Amino acid sequence: MSRDCSRWYGWSLTLNGEFLTLLTKNEVDAVAIELGLKEKLGDGYVKARNGSKKEFVDAVLGIKDFEYRGLVPKMMRF
Repeated sequence: MSRDCSRWYGWSLTLNGEFLTLLTKNEVDAVAIELGLKEKLGDGYVKARNGSKKEFVDAVLGIKDFEYRGLVPKMMRF
């Protein structure tokens, strides 16, 4: 199943800080891994993960040249 659900719903879904701040740090970690954000952050991921939750969320959402639109974690697809 594609991670881009916008093609089925016909509107733009965007992973954002409002959603991620509702999650625990471990849940943010799981979402980042699932959506490929860990790979995109590369070596900076460990540093971000070991920082505060806010720093971690900011790092996950601050990846340059990454298309967030349409990324919907499995936990939101029911």
